[in-house]
Amino acid sequence: MSKTLPRLGAPLLTLLFSILMLVYVSREADPSLGGDLGAYRTAMLLCASLGLAAFLLDIFRGIRVQSMLLALSLLSSCGCTLQFLLGHIREHLFYQAAFLVTCALVFIIVSNTCHVTKPLFLLAAGAVLALLVINYLFGAPPRGSYTTARLWIFIGGISIQPGEIVKILLIYLGAASYRKWYRCALSFGLCLLSCLTLLKLDDMGNAAVIFLILVVQVFYLLDSWKLALCLVAGAFTAFAWLIRHSAYARLRLANWGHAMERPGGVHQQADLLEEILFGGLLKGSGPGGIKRLGTVFAVESDLAIGALLAIFGAGILVVILGSYVLLICQASTNQSIYPFSHLVLVQASILIFAQVFLNFGGSIDLIPLTGITAPLISLGGSSMVCFGALCGMCLAALCPVLGSVDSDRQETENADILSNLARWTAGSLKEVLCTVRKKDTEN
Repeated sequence: MSKTLPRLGAPLLTLLFSILMLVYVSREADPSLGGDLGAYRTAMLLCASLGLAAFLLDIFRGIRVQSMLLALSLLSSCGCTLQFLLGHIREHLFYQAAFLVTCALVFIIVSNTCHVTKPLFLLAAGAVLALLVINYLFGAPPRGSYTTARLWIFIGGISIQPGEIVKILLIYLGAASYRKWYRCALSFGLCLLSCLTLLKLDDMGNAAVIFLILVVQVFYLLDSWKLALCLVAGAFTAFAWLIRHSAYARLRLANWGHAMERPGGVHQQADLLEEILFGGLLKGSGPGGIKRLGTVFAVESDLAIGALLAIFGAGILVVILGSYVLLICQASTNQSIYPFSHLVLVQASILIFAQVFLNFGGSIDLIPLTGITAPLISLGGSSMVCFGALCGMCLAALCPVLGSVDSDRQETENADILSNLARWTAGSLKEVLCTVRKKDTEN
């Protein structure tokens, strides 16, 4: 996958796509919709800079991750365009910069790390417990919102969503638990506890994502598939029991498949589906159609992919889903000799797939609406920063993968050189000895 693009392919494609989106939106959009066009231009410049980062990484470090950074850049461009049309470009620009900084810092810190020390593991486990307790005790919904989910911690004018941080820490713990049974038990227990706690707080989306992470960890970390199957069955039973006894989850499941009937006065999915179907499924309703979507609750976060489909049509959906598929393939198809790196990439691919499926499927009523963000497209500071940390971990995990391949190839080449040199030296010595013997015979 990493060799399918030419060396300059990622920078040129990202720059071209960002320019096309910028020109199209600048011509077609109503100036009263998005507001600050300068912030939008800056955000698109940051998106295009990911292509340059791919080129520089390829030159200076020999890491061919252009396809991964290309996918990130395309998704960032789509997200910035949507948030500009919705009038949230200033916040999204700040979150975009935080994403890039977090990704770079985590990449530098974790780069070439193939194992986790015991103090770091215990520190990450303690952080998960602390975040769950804080969220349970002090979590609250945003003021003036329709949701009852207690997912946010408000500190002054800043809101933090601990569930987003917990997902990344659990991936880190699972990757560090290979062949260490006490770590496996602690990681499994924290995953299950996180699922139950977040579901109790009405965060069904993150609870479902963490449950999938738990399933991956169980099957990858246990040698016995029978034991893994028993553990997954027990965890699924507990998860299903809590969903059945959760009023919030029962309401979501009862509304599933009845979005156009507007059950309980909930209009968000029905308004979005009407805009998709009657605004033009193939070509979209254009940036002007955002006026009708601007009043839909959580259209900038939980319904982000559906909103882009309604505005730009099926073509943008191909770009978005194709970029996510590229990310997932880049993460899941790289085989590493290091278990930590391999498990980070596998869990990251599962997380991306789950969040995209839940966001898009929920927005069009294909599955129950769970209230989960789409990576790099939805508006959200905690989700953007945490996804930046995950991308940094993935890039760092790719270092030993490619480094081991390069080192093996170099060792092979060195072995060939040494063997040829030894063969040439032996042949030369043999020729010299034969010449000396011939001269001795003649004398």
